[in-house]
Amino acid sequence: MGKIWVVADHHFGHENIIRYARRPWDDANKMDGALVKLHNEVVAPEDTVYFLGDVTLKDAEKLGWLRRIINKMNGTKILIFGNHDRWHWERYLDAGFQSCHTYLEIEWKTILQMRPLDGAGHDTVTTKKVHLCHDPALAQDNTKLWVCGHVHNNDFGPQSHIAIVSVELTEYKPVLLEDIIDGYRPGAGVPRYTDREGRHGKDDGNGKGSNSDGGSSSSGNVVGQQPQGNPSGGDRSCL
Repeated sequence: MGKIWVVADHHFGHENIIRYARRPWDDANKMDGALVKLHNEVVAPEDTVYFLGDVTLKDAEKLGWLRRIINKMNGTKILIFGNHDRWHWERYLDAGFQSCHTYLEIEWKTILQMRPLDGAGHDTVTTKKVHLCHDPALAQDNTKLWVCGHVHNNDFGPQSHIAIVSVELTEYKPVLLEDIIDGYRPGAGVPRYTDREGRHGKDDGNGKGSNSDGGSSSSGNVVGQQPQGNPSGGDRSCL
C-alpha cells in the first residue's frame, strides 16, 4: 500500500505569487518545473496525494496546460477545492485529478502489534479522524485534527489542532499525513509575514494586477461525504 501525502497552494503559472510569498524562483515556468521535480522526489507512483486547494489561478482554457503539469506528478492526485479553484469540477478530473471535493474527513487507523516471546499476542487498533480543507478558518473545533492550506507563509499563530501545509512551509513538496498525525507541524524556521505588497486588487494568474490570497502500520480511509453527480470512472467523484 502506498503512502499518503498532503500539500497546498501550488499556484501553478502564477507570476505574482513569487513576489507575494517570496518564492525562490525568477519566473513561473521555473517555479512550476521545480514544484513538479520536488513532488516526484518524495512521492512514488503508488502513493496518494491530497492537494488542499489553489492549484492555479489560470482560466479554464488552460486545461491542457494544467493536464501536462499534473500528469508529470507521481501518485494518485485528489483535489480539495481552494478559493482559487473556480473551474467546473469535471475540468479538474480531465486535468488529472482522481476526484475533487470541498472537504474530506479521513479515518486513519494505526495497528500496534503485540507479540510476546511465547508467540501469543494481539493487535491494538486505534482510529483517528483527520479533516482536510483549504481554509483554516473552518477549523473551529479544536478537538479535531485539521490539515489546511490558504495562508502560505503569512503569520499564523501556532494551533496544535491545525497543520498548515502550504508549499512555502513544506520546502515546496508534499508531507506525509502520518507525520502530521504524529504531531509534526510544517514551517519551523520559515519566516512569516504580516502583510504583502500589493495584496489587494485583481490578479488573473498571469502576473497582471496585484492580488494574492494568503492569507507501526497505518492506513487512511475517506469517510463521510457523498459525491455530487456521477462522473465516469467509478470512484472519480466531486463534492
